[in-house]
Amino acid sequence: MLKYYAVKYNTAAGRWWMPHYGGGWFIWGVASLEAFPGETRPVADSGGPYTAGEGSTITFDAGSSTDDDVLSYRWDLDGDGVWDTGWSSSSSVSHVWYDDYVGNVTVKVFDGRLRDVYTTTVVITNLAPSVNAGSDRTVNEGDGVFLRRLYRPGKR
Repeated sequence: MLKYYAVKYNTAAGRWWMPHYGGGWFIWGVASLEAFPGETRPVADSGGPYTAGEGSTITFDAGSSTDDDVLSYRWDLDGDGVWDTGWSSSSSVSHVWYDDYVGNVTVKVFDGRLRDVYTTTVVITNLAPSVNAGSDRTVNEGDGVFLRRLYRPGKR
């Protein structure tokens, strides 16, 4: 009787192992591997690269990812290998960088059995700071500014 087991490759040990079969089991040799019967592998896609100015909201959308099953999505927004969102049925996520940044954004899609990842780049450009000090005043970067709150009775 043919059975199917999930396998993962352990790079450090240089071998395949079966995470859901109990402790200590690994695969010594493989003649062939085959995907689960009747399953198609999902294909993740979130577009990109993305470019915006600091303080802008960027919406990443993996809605063009494909599979024959319903997909779930999760995101690593700063390229550190840690997922910044949990699994969600929503294909999009928004994020704001408040300072200049260059890095990767990764989406992982999951159809309940198989997964795929897609990584794109994001470039957040530095913008000159600005302060609205009134219509007839200009403040440049590095200038000292004294702000005073005016008190008017009945107003806060």
